[in-house]
Amino acid sequence: FYNHGHYDVECLIRAIPSVVKSCENVKFIVKGSGPLEAYLKNLAEKLGVAQHVRFIGLVPYSEMAQFLSAADIYVSTSFFDSTSVSLLEAMACGLAPIVTDIPGNREWVEDGINGFLYPPRNHAALAEKVIQLAENSKLRTAFGRKCVDTVKKRATWEYCVSRMEAVYEEVIKR
Repeated sequence: FYNHGHYDVECLIRAIPSVVKSCENVKFIVKGSGPLEAYLKNLAEKLGVAQHVRFIGLVPYSEMAQFLSAADIYVSTSFFDSTSVSLLEAMACGLAPIVTDIPGNREWVEDGINGFLYPPRNHAALAEKVIQLAENSKLRTAFGRKCVDTVKKRATWEYCVSRMEAVYEEVIKR
């Protein structure tokens, strides 16, 4: 995922050489588009990993489930974000997330409990986390189950509406 300054897809591309040394059959799907697309494709070529990366551009919302269900791991390289809808969608699909260690992600991902956090801009740390999950299907599955539970408990319409109703009732009482 990338756009104007919110995501560091270069960090992901720079992590890929280390990942493919350990996990030869890994493929990366990069969703989105932006002014850095040509640069990122060229970088993948220069690093010798272009065959492991597929840039798919913008994806209609109606097709997102298809891409998420085909994946094993969700990676986000966001520098800053509030609650990420794409993270919640991935979690709801049971994907093990690897996301930047920023407040919006820490709200949903507990490092080592239901996914991994890594320092923004640190491609070596990102590669290490991807390798760890790529090589451990049991851990991916465990993280995925915990993610589904988290979303069911805290991100359903019913839960969110009931919380908003409680806030309104508290305001009315004042």
